[in-house]
Amino acid sequence: MRVRGGLSFTSYPPAFSADGNLMLVCSGSTVSVFSVATGLLAYELEGHSAPVTSIHVVKYNGVTKPAINHAWTSSLDATIRLWNFTTCSVIKTVNVGKPIHSMVVPNFSELGATISQKQCICLLLVEHSKDDHKPKKIKESSNTSDGDKEHPQSGPCFRVVSYNMTSGKPLSGHLAQVSRPALLICSQPGHLVGIVDNRKLWIWRVTKESIEHSASFQKIMLHHTKPLKSLAFDPTETLVAASDSSGRVLIWKNIGEHSYHSSENIKGSLKSKNALELDSNRGARGNDDAAALSTYHWHSDQVNFLMFSLEGAYLFSGGNEAVLVMWQLETGKKSFLPRLGSSILYMSRSPDASIISVTCADNSIKLINCGTMTVERSIKGIKPFVTLPRKLRSMDLKTVASQPGTRVLVLPTEDISLQFYDVLNDRPIGEIEVNVHNYISSKEKGWKSSHSEPFYGKLVFISHVVFARDGLSMATVECSCGEDNIARGSCLKFWRQDVAFSNFVLSTEIHDPHQSEISSLAFHPNINLAVSCCHIGDFKVWVYDKDRKDIASHISWRCRSVGSYRQKSMRCVDFSDDGTLLAVSADESITLWNPFTNSLVHVLARSMGNVVRSLSFVPSTNYLVAASEGERAELTVWNLETLSICWSYHLTVEALRVDPRGPHFSVLSMVKKPIKKKGEHRVAKAVITVFDVNSPVPQALWNVQDAEDSDILWLDASCLSDEANEKDERRDHERSFLVFLNRQREYIVFDPFKGISEELLKKSFDISEEKGTSTFESVYGKANDVAYSKPPIIATNNVAQSDVKIFNCPSHLISLRSVGLSYIESLLERQTVLAQ
Repeated sequence: MRVRGGLSFTSYPPAFSADGNLMLVCSGSTVSVFSVATGLLAYELEGHSAPVTSIHVVKYNGVTKPAINHAWTSSLDATIRLWNFTTCSVIKTVNVGKPIHSMVVPNFSELGATISQKQCICLLLVEHSKDDHKPKKIKESSNTSDGDKEHPQSGPCFRVVSYNMTSGKPLSGHLAQVSRPALLICSQPGHLVGIVDNRKLWIWRVTKESIEHSASFQKIMLHHTKPLKSLAFDPTETLVAASDSSGRVLIWKNIGEHSYHSSENIKGSLKSKNALELDSNRGARGNDDAAALSTYHWHSDQVNFLMFSLEGAYLFSGGNEAVLVMWQLETGKKSFLPRLGSSILYMSRSPDASIISVTCADNSIKLINCGTMTVERSIKGIKPFVTLPRKLRSMDLKTVASQPGTRVLVLPTEDISLQFYDVLNDRPIGEIEVNVHNYISSKEKGWKSSHSEPFYGKLVFISHVVFARDGLSMATVECSCGEDNIARGSCLKFWRQDVAFSNFVLSTEIHDPHQSEISSLAFHPNINLAVSCCHIGDFKVWVYDKDRKDIASHISWRCRSVGSYRQKSMRCVDFSDDGTLLAVSADESITLWNPFTNSLVHVLARSMGNVVRSLSFVPSTNYLVAASEGERAELTVWNLETLSICWSYHLTVEALRVDPRGPHFSVLSMVKKPIKKKGEHRVAKAVITVFDVNSPVPQALWNVQDAEDSDILWLDASCLSDEANEKDERRDHERSFLVFLNRQREYIVFDPFKGISEELLKKSFDISEEKGTSTFESVYGKANDVAYSKPPIIATNNVAQSDVKIFNCPSHLISLRSVGLSYIESLLERQTVLAQ
């Protein structure tokens, strides 16, 4: 069984079908087709091998084509495909040879009865690598822009070219060269095509007579003082709207009346019936070919997208404030739809003039009724990854969790909520608002969702999400960060599940439970008890008080005890499978505690000096797995029966997860030297490894590309039994599945024990030798590797048989004071025999 999901719907604008009943969405290398009536996924178009960048639905003007649904798609795999998206079949594939970042198809090239009877011309924004051209001065010609005269090339460039999709050949020359990828925008009649290039707009007029040569495309340029972000044409092709980074909306009137010399431009058509009454003192800049320029300013942050209504009477604008603004062009009045939850990225028109779609940055597409300015339905995906400050990444973060007994992933969101996501059906099923607040745009925060620092203002992040084993209790930790450590702190919240309403309600809220941010949190496996720790140097035990379970007062949980060890930093905690032992890391050591008496049982010390970053008990075994960080980062497996190291690797571990059924665990380890692909950002390679705790030999290996900020989890196979057949259902319930979740929130659920390659098992690792670090190595597994003249096999067996009953007790009762003397004496007797 293998399940994929979590694709992004917000990379590129969607498109409606000709009848308006379906919506085609770019989702990675596939095209997802959703029902407009229900908002549910109908099917997917698979064929591209790279992300799909554009979708253009063919609009037939003939009356004989109402039931045929055709669409062109472009992709970064350098191909254009014509689909019949009713039958999910590919009609035609055109290989362009260059990655395509945007595509538009003028409507006048779609008037034929069949595909073979018409000249189908498109305009593409393609990527050219540095090797495709030399940095030199380009001669000015009729088909080369003024901005192309001098272009020093330090990386890939992007060119606007025209392509004949019928013959599969490009037209000679290119129209323009831009500095970065942007969307090509086409007017509704299809005669104007434009693109944003920093502080200027490129606009071309495309006619039937000019489709044979790129040089015959008439062009104009419009300039602005600030970087432009979006472009839109009105249906009459007399108004051009653009937006800039400051939030202003610019409208040019009667563009190109001096540059466009065509029989279609009649003097009487130069004035739109919806044209604004512009101030005669406000004109276009410089030599811009436009009659007048008008500026409107309502947005406080940049406007990401503009779109005219189907009849041209209204202009829609949206940006980082998460507010949709509808401008009435004749009167200048505005209507608002606020609180959309996230920044507006794109908008699309539906054949139904009353419906538009708004794509938001929270990976959702909202269908909005323009008449009532309400959201009728939403298409939601998994919400984007939230970047945490560097100061929080050194903790034992548990930002992604799986709800026990379900197939639901719980993920934090940018609006300080928790999204519950069904991985089998690939759709969200609920959301909990952890911190109630109003939406704040990135400008008002003074911070952008990126790795840039420092941070300004008070920002709140969800750093931990932990469930109890029965799934009825949940704990969350919120960390707030401020400039110069001002207004920093954390909030610990306990939640309980309301079975009647199938959601979680707040039970206890504790502000600043420690002197600093909580570094780790864990629930007891059997009772209502939890432990939190802080890197300042203490841990606290929290218990559920039945006598104080007043939901309204939020005081159901209280602190029972506090513990520390030599004022060392405590970074991670975990309970043993039976709940009798609590492990808390203290810098490079691991302290073992009795959670009921809060007494120290033993300390597992390591001479390497690396700080323990994460640890976990392996269920149904007597082993503890720990991962450390530092110059000699290490993955270590401790045997609690012998209180010694069983085996270890020199490995940089990013994520450590144990199989709830045992005895397996998985690690996500990063490669030391990331590979830098040409023209792209650094790609962090990683390896997912599955171990059986009893053996250092990996059970399975997978190479992962672009694994930065990725995570792995285990899911109970019984929760994914919907697709299991009758023969495998009983067997599936006895194992767990592994989930890999990357930074883009794409995930895959798979069985890690199927299809294991023998070559992967033989792959070499940097195994650390443990010579002389433990007196038990001669008894457990290391004796055969030492060249003894007379191997003490018999003595080893005798010791094991005579002393194995000593350790037949709960893990927290292990003490060297009680059992160490007799055990060491047996070893001394064996050494005496060897000396003789």
